[in-house]
Amino acid sequence: MDLDKSDMETISAYIRAENPHYKGPVFIDLRRITELHMPFAELVAQMAIMTVLDNFSEWDWDAWKARQQPVKPKKGGGF
Repeated sequence: MDLDKSDMETISAYIRAENPHYKGPVFIDLRRITELHMPFAELVAQMAIMTVLDNFSEWDWDAWKARQQPVKPKKGGGF
């Protein structure tokens, strides 16, 4: 996870939007945010990949291929 100055500005904007009366500085430790959120982000990505792979293993490829063939229009212009 690579966070930069624009991420810091976005986080600061969210904090200020939540607390509109606060006028002081907002300190954001990007390294700490990465440490806190990276393991969860990796887990979510791994679960998403596993879900996609599991769905593809159960996919009915013959039915998918049958639907990929072009549809020929009926006489009279309808489908």
